[in-house]
Amino acid sequence: MSLEEKTQHMVKWWEGNHNLMIGERIKRSQLKEMVANANIQFRDKCEVLFSELDSFNIPLLVFSAGLGDTLLEVFRQFSAVRPNLHVVSNRLVFDEAGVAVSHSHPFVHSYNKGKSPEQLAAVESFIVGRSNIILAGDSQGDPKMADSLPHTHHVLKIGFLNHDVSSSLAT
Repeated sequence: MSLEEKTQHMVKWWEGNHNLMIGERIKRSQLKEMVANANIQFRDKCEVLFSELDSFNIPLLVFSAGLGDTLLEVFRQFSAVRPNLHVVSNRLVFDEAGVAVSHSHPFVHSYNKGKSPEQLAAVESFIVGRSNIILAGDSQGDPKMADSLPHTHHVLKIGFLNHDVSSSLAT
């Protein structure tokens, strides 16, 4: 399947997924509860890394094809939200009662992380004057995330194999 076909399927899947959450009238409080009840853990020493990055005023930019509202809640519940953290991801839009009524556009997916004008504008102020990037990811499209970021000259890329290890090693 071509990249264009994969992209069309991903956008269609995300649209359907978000529309289901909106149709179910999911609440922000439910996301908090789901995160609290999930067995989520950061990798060893992440807390130290987050603290060190913050102490040296080094931006921590997280591009995720997942639901950013949930990701930010994970950071909150681990007391890992700091001024240097910025998440670019898919988001739900909540009304005054905390009920999901819409979702953000364009969708962030594995092959457009860090590439849309909206995503670039969201991180530009965090990376002004910085040319070095540590990029970590767990999908095949992730190594290209920094390609569109302006003024990045040195990119250290780290890949995490969380699933399909055998087939991923071949790529």
